Amino acid sequence: GGQAFFGGLGGGMDSETGHFGGSEDYVASLAWRVGPGGLFDFGNIHARQARLRGATLTAGKLADQVANEVITSQVRVQSLADQIATAKQSLSDAEEALRLGQERKEFGVGVVLETIQAEQDLARARSDYLNIVTDYNKAQYALLRALGRLSAPAPPSDHSRGR
Repeated sequence: GGQAFFGGLGGGMDSETGHFGGSEDYVASLAWRVGPGGLFDFGNIHARQARLRGATLTAGKLADQVANEVITSQVRVQSLADQIATAKQSLSDAEEALRLGQERKEFGVGVVLETIQAEQDLARARSDYLNIVTDYNKAQYALLRALGRLSAPAPPSDHSRGR
């Protein structure tokens, strides 16, 4: 730190302060600490630089982790969107197979077993479609979370206490 003092010493008779005479004193000083905690404290300087480098590496790793999470979530969302399209087509095909099996049975060409299998295939296709849509919704949530677009949940209100 630095300090500066300016002033003079003067006086006179009957407490007069305006007689300075031919002399005035001025002082300017600079002070700093040398050694531990001050200038040339290389151990402290190196320790702080090492902490800064460590924090920089940690921040870089965290940024890489976030980027990886975003990319993984985006790829999963896209993959499940493609699977939904396939599941919709499978569901449509299963519905058509059931309709045709029922018509064949009505005309006496098909057997009951074909209709039962078509109903089972339709139930399986519906279940698969539902599971894929559920996974897709979860993947979208994970992507939004990775992107930081979800607001923090509100704290639960405590209305159960009596006053």
